[in-house]
Amino acid sequence: MARSICTGHRNSLDRDGQQQLGFSEQFTHMTYSCSGWDLPYISFIIHFAFSIGFGILYAVAAERWPRIKLWQGAAFGLLVWVLFPLVLMPAMGTVPAPWDQPFHEHFSECFGHIFWMWVIELTRRDLRNRITGEPDAEFPLALASR
Repeated sequence: MARSICTGHRNSLDRDGQQQLGFSEQFTHMTYSCSGWDLPYISFIIHFAFSIGFGILYAVAAERWPRIKLWQGAAFGLLVWVLFPLVLMPAMGTVPAPWDQPFHEHFSECFGHIFWMWVIELTRRDLRNRITGEPDAEFPLALASR
């Protein structure tokens, strides 16, 4: 049975998965130390690039397809969680199959993705309002000014 990220085991699996992308073992196993844990630079960079990229994709898509904002972005966060950590990453062999991962990891990942996208939605909505001076397009101005 796989252990969670708290044990560092998941980090080693992520590094092995990055070798699938053509990076050398020496490169993917470079680490920095944080609170006594050796953490991989590349996993950190890929995770943040993915988060920023999907945040931008979401913000642009929300202007064109308002339904993507269901539950203030939480539904999109759930979709990303299901597609990547539960389906695509195990299929690529980057992480263990979902049933070989502990429940607390799924719990943490699920609510982490919901919170991540909810914060992006709040930020998107605030920036849109500050830049345009208007609410989201699906809300008539007469209702917004009440």
